Amino acid sequence: MTLKVVLPLEIILEQSEVTNIVVETTEGHMGIRPLRLDCVAFVVPGILTYETKDGKKSYVALDEGVLVKSGPSVTLSIHGGAVGTNIGTLEATVEEEFKKERERERQVRDVFERLELSFMRRCVEGLRRGF
Repeated sequence: MTLKVVLPLEIILEQSEVTNIVVETTEGHMGIRPLRLDCVAFVVPGILTYETKDGKKSYVALDEGVLVKSGPSVTLSIHGGAVGTNIGTLEATVEEEFKKERERERQVRDVFERLELSFMRRCVEGLRRGF
């Protein structure tokens, strides 16, 4: 199988010769092998494990998203994620990425709050002037 993991702005993984995938969905853990029927599933935040033809296991930390299995291709479209071969290292990478994401979200919220306050002040000023 071919496994592809796609974020909104980049492809973080494209791996061929995948023999086994385990991922957590809204319905529980799902195992995917080459002859599995085609399907679509909603993925929840967690760790995807996959094994290649040479027996090597690798991991992908996933945020929520959608998995589509079509023929020999498995594609995940997710909000965020990180790839690693060592689950311990991956955990540290994910923690750092999530920390950065939380900081970006906080900055965006701050900008929207300032815009909202500015808009409200202008409305109040307009009412005072009789507009």
